[in-house]
Amino acid sequence: MLVLILGFVLVTNKKQDSFKGPQQTIERIKNLPEVQEYLKNVPNGKVELSGQDDQNYNIQVFEIKDGHTATFNWYYVNKSTGEIKKEFEF
Repeated sequence: MLVLILGFVLVTNKKQDSFKGPQQTIERIKNLPEVQEYLKNVPNGKVELSGQDDQNYNIQVFEIKDGHTATFNWYYVNKSTGEIKKEFEF
């Protein structure tokens, strides 16, 4: 029984370790193919943490153009599972 509990704790901790913080989450978003393509085509493009709540990191991919923010997409990354949801589907 102790082995099962220990195994569960290790698996649970490993799963949570995969999505530790905002900087790692930003790097995951930067590595998405559509974001890499955007950044290639938009040299001034940015990928930044725009906020977070108890469940998600909110990442914005955008550029500042002609004095306003032009958003490519918003990505919501679940802190527990790492699941990524996009605001806009292409």
